[in-house]
Amino acid sequence: MRIAVCEDNNIVAAFMEDYIASMEAENIEYEIFTSGDDLIHYMEQENVTFNILFMDIEMPGRNGIETSAYVREKDKNALIIFITDHKESGITLPISKKYREYVRQKHIQYMAWRCE
Repeated sequence: MRIAVCEDNNIVAAFMEDYIASMEAENIEYEIFTSGDDLIHYMEQENVTFNILFMDIEMPGRNGIETSAYVREKDKNALIIFITDHKESGITLPISKKYREYVRQKHIQYMAWRCE
């Protein structure tokens, strides 16, 4: 399973990296990007897609919404989870156990599909 974190705040990006590592699931590869432009450039250069993307909403250059539109064109099945560090958004960190379980379940489903 391939996971991308697209976040311009280094503290939040580090938190997300720790979060992914804490899942302790097999066969997870992840990349951290500091902008939507970096993510898109990487996807084009390496000709890859990601199964799950944690996407910041506000970033310099292409924002998370614009970047997600590009991702959706390339892969309609990618799971995009929007994240933000803005308190007024109503979203809180750390990510709930419900999301953690959801990501784990998606990983299990993905690995089962790949083994078929």
